[in-house]
Amino acid sequence: MKHLLITIACCLVLASCTSQSDRQMKKVLLEALESKDGIRTDLKIKFTSMEVVDITVKDSIDYYQKKFSDEKKKQQTSAESAIEHYQKLLDEREAKENKDVVDHMLMAENKSQIKNNKAALDVLEQWHPKYLDKYNGRNENEVLAKLATASFKFTNPHTKANQEMIDKKFLFSPDGTKVLEIFVETDH
Repeated sequence: MKHLLITIACCLVLASCTSQSDRQMKKVLLEALESKDGIRTDLKIKFTSMEVVDITVKDSIDYYQKKFSDEKKKQQTSAESAIEHYQKLLDEREAKENKDVVDHMLMAENKSQIKNNKAALDVLEQWHPKYLDKYNGRNENEVLAKLATASFKFTNPHTKANQEMIDKKFLFSPDGTKVLEIFVETDH
């Protein structure tokens, strides 16, 4: 019985901390939404939902590694395609029986393009994303920022428009005390 009471008390404390953090973030969000150039406008904002996720060092590394990998594959595919293209042109010109000066110039150009694209592939093999170096030695669970997806209603006092429902994403500081960015649209 004593263990049950302790467990319930711990759950209540955790729920209280979470709702306190959410309240703090909503307050910061209200300030950011209702203030512009030092002028505050009461938009009568009412939150209908708010989901907050932590963005960690691991999340950031995963995101950048995927982006890097995609870009590297794209460049490799492009270089391989160019090599194949110039090799085909070179083979056609070499198979030609009566080669003139232009054919020899074009063959030299094709060989040069093949060599350049092979060199580009070699460089890509050694390519390292230096922007990931900033994460070396950092705890992968370290929170870099918080991403909040909020749905809310508001009334614009200037247009006297009825309440509108808005879904937006907001980037907060790791402690949730500052809005770093307000994204224009969310993915639906």
